[in-house]
Amino acid sequence: MGGGELGSALIEAGLVDEIGLSLHPLLLGGGTPVFHSFSRRIELEMIEARPIARGCVLVRYRVKN
Repeated sequence: MGGGELGSALIEAGLVDEIGLSLHPLLLGGGTPVFHSFSRRIELEMIEARPIARGCVLVRYRVKN
């Protein structure tokens, strides 16, 4: 797990096979982006969506090359 500039760079370089996100039922209205800008469109395919504790959802995506 990680994110930010390093995650974006690794995805763009084709070094990431899968992305996992935990979605929490809370709207903050601001914050830090999970990923920074990409120079191209990155397509994802959902592998799994599973509810976890207190209304949270774990979502896993495969990065399509």
